[in-house]
Amino acid sequence: MLFRSTDFNVNDGVDHTSQRQVTLNITATDEIGGSGVLSLLYVEYEYNQSIGDWVPVQMSDWLPYSSANVDYPWALLPSAGLHYLQAWVADGSGNISAPFSRFISYQPDSISIATGQVHVYRKILASGDGLTVRLTILDGGTVDLYVWKPDATLVEVHEGVTSFQEITVNADQDGVYQIEVEGQTSAEYKLEF
Repeated sequence: MLFRSTDFNVNDGVDHTSQRQVTLNITATDEIGGSGVLSLLYVEYEYNQSIGDWVPVQMSDWLPYSSANVDYPWALLPSAGLHYLQAWVADGSGNISAPFSRFISYQPDSISIATGQVHVYRKILASGDGLTVRLTILDGGTVDLYVWKPDATLVEVHEGVTSFQEITVNADQDGVYQIEVEGQTSAEYKLEF
């Protein structure tokens, strides 16, 4: 059984949002002579820091493919940071695809972080792209700000941020750049790309 996905995206392919409400889109086809794509399932994952693993946090029912594959409304859980979304498709014979995955970083206007908590965000850059990361402390507290390259090389770190910090990245490699905010103490902050 072979399923092909020509596209799966969240919010038309953006990698970050300040709104919980997003849309999911998938285009999948069954193998030639197959029974056709009949249904699909969406699952949202978040990283659980206490167990050190990604866990499913909400999922849809199996939905009719014909009515749920375009601009399907999805409300991300309200926790700030990286969310992975996966889609599975099934054909009329009950065969189920491997998952198709995408991520989106949720960055509301005000984010609470606890002492010792880490929030992870990701941004896709091509070599030569620029990225400016702005961190503003809104209500007391102290945080550390890290930016990592796709090969896990540290780009820059600022420890003990208590008001405002900005990091500018000039991408020298294609891939996913990771931004981490770690709470030295409880704080409210805003993160902008």
